[in-house]
Amino acid sequence: MRIYGEPAELRGVQDTLLLDWWQGMVISGEIGDVFGPGCLELSTFMAAMQWPTRLMFETDENGKIWIAAWLDPAPFAGAFLGLWIAKEKRLSRETWVTVLEVLHAALHPDTGHPIVIVVTHDERMIEGFDRVYHMTDGRIRNGH
Repeated sequence: MRIYGEPAELRGVQDTLLLDWWQGMVISGEIGDVFGPGCLELSTFMAAMQWPTRLMFETDENGKIWIAAWLDPAPFAGAFLGLWIAKEKRLSRETWVTVLEVLHAALHPDTGHPIVIVVTHDERMIEGFDRVYHMTDGRIRNGH
């Protein structure tokens, strides 16, 4: 996985990738579901990706971001993990392998956090995580 802002000399190219990703999510209507309505503005979205948030991503053969994961520091040495996957890749085996790489990086003692909090509405992700990692679930239903 590539890390946004590393190396520093690629920051401009990476900003262009993020702009394209943001624009695609705005056009598809996903931006509000993934990041909240505040990120409808490009400046707010770009600000959300700055340190101390750690953004990891991969691009496809067309140079488009197809998977992105971000770690936002949480109190007491943990982090919230967010994950976005392009619609056409959400059910592929390649995606699941990459998601496991993201979790490994998020929990790695040298680069990650001792506690990772994953918030998702996708039951498939919860079930997949439960099969691979020892998870403690705090599931909150929205009542619908």
